[in-house]
Amino acid sequence: MKRYLSLALSLAACGGDDGSSYTGPEVPQAVAVSGDFMSTGLMSKLDLTTMVVAQNVGGAGTVAGDPVMRRIDDRVYVINRNGGNNVTVFDATTLTFVDQFGTGEGSNPQDVAEVGDDLYVPNFNVGTISKINTKSGAVTTIDTSSLDPDGNPDCISALAVGTKVYVACSTLDENYSPRGNGIVAVIDATKDTVATTVMLPTPNPYNFMMRHEDVFGGDILIPLLPSFNDFSTGCVARLSTGSTPTASCITGLSNSALAGTVIHMDIAADGKKLWLAVGTVDAEFKNPTGTLKSYDIAGGMIKAVSDPLQMIQDVATCADGSVVVSDGTFGMSGLRVYQDGIEKTSGPLAIGLTPTFGNALICYGGS
Repeated sequence: MKRYLSLALSLAACGGDDGSSYTGPEVPQAVAVSGDFMSTGLMSKLDLTTMVVAQNVGGAGTVAGDPVMRRIDDRVYVINRNGGNNVTVFDATTLTFVDQFGTGEGSNPQDVAEVGDDLYVPNFNVGTISKINTKSGAVTTIDTSSLDPDGNPDCISALAVGTKVYVACSTLDENYSPRGNGIVAVIDATKDTVATTVMLPTPNPYNFMMRHEDVFGGDILIPLLPSFNDFSTGCVARLSTGSTPTASCITGLSNSALAGTVIHMDIAADGKKLWLAVGTVDAEFKNPTGTLKSYDIAGGMIKAVSDPLQMIQDVATCADGSVVVSDGTFGMSGLRVYQDGIEKTSGPLAIGLTPTFGNALICYGGS
């Protein structure tokens, strides 16, 4: 179990888009990163007006073998996990290289949140958060060892709301079995200390947290994954961001109702739907499936959208209403585009490598 969960978290540690003031380029574009789990990685861009993919943008050597990605305002951050151990920064409009910051040998960074000139990067299974000042390049660490009895909480996502940084972590033993429910540490960025912690409804927060100011009261959403193949527990949870934060499962978004586990999710620009890439594996972690599903936020209805033969493993919503997905089907992988629940593409648009499993696809611009 430890080996599988470690791989799964490195593969799918929910790309997020947290920008609010930045409108992006005039033409809507989707950006995907992927790697070969060795030394090679790449970034590709899909122009949603022409449906043409430009492969290997962003510059050589900037994307390593196990990348995930998040856009925050006018910057795109590629988090190079495992042996990469760095965060690479790109201009969101041009996708030109801006900077790169190391997080330390063996840190295995998982996500990035931004407060002012500082980045907060949760590290996996090492008991620290890396704080990076983007002006000076200085890197310091925030101690999170107290979150887990073994001193090494398995932290996989971070999201900033004002001067608070919410960091989602599992507390797993040496066999990667949960010691208890997942936990969110709330970092006070004015002091760089853990101000409080919030217990999640089940074990194993999984993938990127996300938030839309006009959806679920501005609460943070985080998928929970007690089991990869038993869907009787787990859910998409909502975490309040007030002075006394609480966490609870969203009614209608249990893993049972979804008939699988959330690989990645994104909220439509108009706030009406939550789009999810939902996956399954059997008891031997074989025969995987991946389906694009929509959740009507007002009505609570879940609908399967993609063709059952597709292997949907990531999703990003666009300002023009388009929904872009990564299809990881062996020998036929690439990006697909949906509009109003109907696929616009006639086949997968190749990006140069098999798409990364979750957290590696964003869409913005054209708004």
